[in-house]
Amino acid sequence: MLSYVAYAMSRSFEPSVKKRYPMKTFAYLGTSREGGTYRVFETLRDGLAARGWSGEFVNESCLQPAALNGAEQDTLEALRDHLGNYDMVIGNVFINVRLMNVLRFLPATTARIMVVHNITRATYLAARALRDHVHYTVAVSPRICEDLLQRGFTPDKTTTIFNAVPDSLFQPPLSAAPAGVVRVLSLGRIEDQSKRVFLLPEILRRLDPASYRLTVAGDGPDRDELLSHLTAAAIPFDAPGRIMREDLPQVYREHDVFLFPSRFEGQGISAAEAMASGVAPIAARIEGVTTAFIQDAQTGFLFDQGDTRTAAAHLQALIADTARLQAMREAAYTRAQEIFSVEQMLSAYETVMGQSARSAPISPHRLTRWRPPSAMGPGLRGLIPAGLRQRLAGWLVYR
Repeated sequence: MLSYVAYAMSRSFEPSVKKRYPMKTFAYLGTSREGGTYRVFETLRDGLAARGWSGEFVNESCLQPAALNGAEQDTLEALRDHLGNYDMVIGNVFINVRLMNVLRFLPATTARIMVVHNITRATYLAARALRDHVHYTVAVSPRICEDLLQRGFTPDKTTTIFNAVPDSLFQPPLSAAPAGVVRVLSLGRIEDQSKRVFLLPEILRRLDPASYRLTVAGDGPDRDELLSHLTAAAIPFDAPGRIMREDLPQVYREHDVFLFPSRFEGQGISAAEAMASGVAPIAARIEGVTTAFIQDAQTGFLFDQGDTRTAAAHLQALIADTARLQAMREAAYTRAQEIFSVEQMLSAYETVMGQSARSAPISPHRLTRWRPPSAMGPGLRGLIPAGLRQRLAGWLVYR
């Protein structure tokens, strides 16, 4: 049975309470200030400030140059000492090996939480290696929570908390585009192995190119190749590149349908943001992930992995029926309000952080045992060339 944190009502601290109880601090481990994981940090930082928490984004850049230029053990020690200044540490799986490994060496009195963002086997192996070194594990979708429980995690220390959508992105949909012209959006990291972006031209080439226009927003290693495929297929598209956070509301607002053909997702933050902005999603079916927030044929459409024919049929149905498209956009907006609100996420994290802070200390490993577990590395997949890994991923069914 899945374990869920009960969402409490938001509460703010009066100035007198702030004086009586000093701000608690948390470190949020991450490598990049771009992408969905960093947006999660910003939401936590800004929202938890009113609840008595001061948050900082932490990685090796916070260390002195001498620590970075020394031996790995010295760098790890410096990172451990830096993190020991915080009341709470929130680690993410999979980020980089050092930022995961340091969770095993934190001071015994430092409360720590692990967040699992993806459904890949490598992610689960790393999470299992860290399970006993954190007080609580947060899964960002029911699928992840279920998978972790099946792998030995316990319900009393594992829960599901959806990543919230910032308030600025919640906006009811405007009127749908004129009949026969649907504005289609793909936004996020442009790579094919997990996002399956090369399916976009396969879907859209089945439709009349005069009936839609595609926007490919974002950046990634497969961007140039994708744009080449779209051009070869005579698909009308715009490619504005990486979108700044402050520009996201306008980008979403200018579109009607969000195409989301991903193979691996922990939650699918961009799809959640699209729904909050009143954009109807057409998404690949990922049990316990996209099925957890998209109600097929109501708040969006789902299609089986790689089934470009069905995905195209769903899009054609919305192109042909603007009233249905408008109704689905409004339903998507309402659904996002129900499960992706910032207040729900903040209350859930506040509960988990409080429980972690009250938990028994965790004895740290000695730094003489600094080498990370093999589960945190690439394993056998690191021996397989990237191109072959992509082809194998296309042949295998993941569960």
